[in-house]
Amino acid sequence: MTVDLGGAAPQVGKLVIPTQVSDHPLSNFSVSVTNNQVFSVAFGDYGGPLFDTLWSYDLSTKTSTKVLTADNGFVLGRTAIDLVRGQIYITDASLTKPLVHVFQITSGMPQELKGFASSGRGLAPREMGWY
Repeated sequence: MTVDLGGAAPQVGKLVIPTQVSDHPLSNFSVSVTNNQVFSVAFGDYGGPLFDTLWSYDLSTKTSTKVLTADNGFVLGRTAIDLVRGQIYITDASLTKPLVHVFQITSGMPQELKGFASSGRGLAPREMGWY
């Protein structure tokens, strides 16, 4: 669901039913929606063999695309979307390389940009609101 907070009163912009998005088991923990795309995390298994995956689903073509696969299960956190810059951010609490991934989502397949490390204390990122 998208909510427009720019007017006098908040308005719901788009509501997407999970079965419209994918046959992959997606998390309602982390979902971001643009006009034509839904981004969500499918959790993996801790220690594998399946690892967390960030998926993009195109609402117009009804196709899903794997955007990012983590190096373990339960390490990808919440997404945040910046529609002005056309970017999506996803936290990755990997023990080997903790960082916030940044993707350009303005056209076609999301392109990974340079991410950034979590904090000066080296804590693994979990929530975008802390940055």
